[in-house]
Amino acid sequence: MVRRLRALATGEAGSVLEQYLLKRRFEARTLAQAAKDLALADTDANEMLGLLLLTSRARKLVYEAKEFLVHEKMVAEARAAVVATLDQFHKDNPLRLGLKRPELRAKAAPSFSPPLFETVLAALLDEKEVVVEDDRVRLAAHQIRLGPALQKEYDRLDKLFREMGFSPPSFEEALAGVEKKLAQQVRVASLESGRLVDVGESVVMHREAVALAEQKVRALFEQKAELTASEIRQQLGTTRKYIIPLLNHLDSRGVTQRKGEVRILRHKANDQ
Repeated sequence: MVRRLRALATGEAGSVLEQYLLKRRFEARTLAQAAKDLALADTDANEMLGLLLLTSRARKLVYEAKEFLVHEKMVAEARAAVVATLDQFHKDNPLRLGLKRPELRAKAAPSFSPPLFETVLAALLDEKEVVVEDDRVRLAAHQIRLGPALQKEYDRLDKLFREMGFSPPSFEEALAGVEKKLAQQVRVASLESGRLVDVGESVVMHREAVALAEQKVRALFEQKAELTASEIRQQLGTTRKYIIPLLNHLDSRGVTQRKGEVRILRHKANDQ
């Protein structure tokens, strides 16, 4: 039996399990799923897997406390797909910082399973080939480069929104009188670079203001376990127009949590 399985695993055609993994490409599967799909006994499936691992033709991936399998060849192809997708994205969108994880995974290949994607991304991060910045993945070599006119508007907006703090203008107000194409470019560049943050409901704040707001909110919770939006608004010296989107943004980031009419601190700073 062992001789037969070894022949299956090392023969020219490859084992049944190997061919299965090759056909699945980037879709990682558990051994139990593979055995069921191939109608293999557990002992046979384990023997085949052991021989594939021994000959470096399969890899185990641990994801969310479960073991998944992919063909070793697919790991290299998945890595190349991620890099190529980012490279093409940067060429097509020079003013955008990068792609969010789900978008990158979807663009890189169909049926790109999270276990393989996260394994490949972790390796690329470890090797400093890619960077995750402001929740976006980019090639380490990519930087947003602005022309003179765009740089001038970018710097103006950066200064304006920083000075306005918790009561900033809308993009429309800030870009009034700026040529339409240039206005769109500076809007994209400001958001993609992370200098400005869209907190929702058409409210955009400078990232320093968002960071300061979080700092102040955390300090308030040291004095009181529950706070209303009105109490936080008064401490930040702003209006309801800005405080509600800002608090919703902090909720989405896991800093605060709404509980009826009040908010509580969800995580301490050193827990994040």
